[in-house]
Formats: sequence, C-alpha cells, structure tokens
Amino acid sequence: MRIPNNRPRVDAGCRVLFAFGRPRLGRFSRNAGIIDEVLRFVQVGSDGPTLQPALSVMSQQDPRIICIKLLSRWGRGTLMRSTHPHLPLSKSNPWRQRLVMLVSKTPELDKLLELNEDACRFASSISREERQRINDHVRAHYHPPLFRKAEAT
Repeated sequence: MRIPNNRPRVDAGCRVLFAFGRPRLGRFSRNAGIIDEVLRFVQVGSDGPTLQPALSVMSQQDPRIICIKLLSRWGRGTLMRSTHPHLPLSKSNPWRQRLVMLVSKTPELDKLLELNEDACRFASSISREERQRINDHVRAHYHPPLFRKAEAT
C-alpha cells in the first residue's frame, strides 16, 4: 500500500510505518537516531532509549512540547537561508529550564545542540551539510496537524 507524500501511519503496535521504509537521514548522518526518535516521540508518543533518561524525570507533556518546538525549528523551509536559524530563548520562557534539563539528560541532544542565555542552536560541530540533511528529513517526515478555530454553532 502506497501512502501519499510519505506521511507516517501507525500500526496496532503504535509503531510509525513509512511508505518507503524506515525514515533515514542518510548513511553519513551521525544524528539520525536522535532525530528519528524525536519524530516518533511527537508523532505517536513512543519513547526510545535515547529519550528515556529525560522522560523518567519529566512529565510526558513537557518533553513533547519541547520536541515539537525543536522539530518546528529544524523543519522550517527557511532554516538554511535564515540569518537567525536558532530557537530564541528568554529567561521568562516557562519551558526554557525544561529544555535545558531535556538536553542535559540526553547526550545525543547535548552533542547536537548548543544552549546559551538567549538561544538554542545547532552545535558548531554540526556542518552545514548535516544541518541541510536534518532540515530535509524533518520537512519530509514531520507534518503537524493544522489548527482551526472552532466554528460557532
């Protein structure tokens, strides 16, 4: 069965199935595992071994919100052309400390991201080509639902 646009579907075991096999960032990507795990976590709530340490000390909703924010940033169509490709942070953001905790408890995210007082960005060790692969992969596999205002009845 072919699924249009390579959108994921879920089987009875809550596993994400893709029409063209397992989603891949490319055989040279060292960050494929964490990106795929974040995608699965947001799409079906399936936590893998990489996110498990952070999830054990956080509520289920906090990491989900953070992962949605990260995927939305990584999958932006303008990410590679932007003069500010980072996720802006402010000390007044209520989820900032939870982001810091998630990254500190997840070594793969810690290697992928750099956090400072005002931004979350890709680590300097992540090449432009790797960022492009991550951007392409997230754009191909992350399709958040559209939100509409409820119609008055």
